[in-house]
Amino acid sequence: MFRKTLIVILIVILWIIPYSFVSFSNNILWFNDFVLGILILLEIIILLFISTSVYKIIKNHSLNNNYLFILTINYLVNSMYAFFLFNFNSLFFSFISLVIIIISSTFLFIESEKIDRDSSIYLIPYMTFNFYLLITIIYLLIHYS
Repeated sequence: MFRKTLIVILIVILWIIPYSFVSFSNNILWFNDFVLGILILLEIIILLFISTSVYKIIKNHSLNNNYLFILTINYLVNSMYAFFLFNFNSLFFSFISLVIIIISSTFLFIESEKIDRDSSIYLIPYMTFNFYLLITIIYLLIHYS
């Protein structure tokens, strides 16, 4: 049990590493500290779900190239989203990266479901949160651009 928990925590750390390069001091006008704290807490919970899904697939099944490719694309674009939003303060690039995240997470869900249906269920909160972020970015693009 301890080993499983440790592996999931290591996967979460891999997902969190890109956020260490994000400068939250260049805070965008509409984020106060409370909202930013809630978003960071939600993101960590979502990353726990993603890590659990990846762990279950890696542990129980052989990986195919499609799954690894989509997981890599999703990881890289997910890392760029926070960088575009907080370091560049660019709503447009954040919107583009969110669209790519939603597309890649849909494919990731499909590939995960092909491999292991139970592990794909852990990706549903991630996809839901990304749709919420997309709606928020669209709202901000309309009202602040």
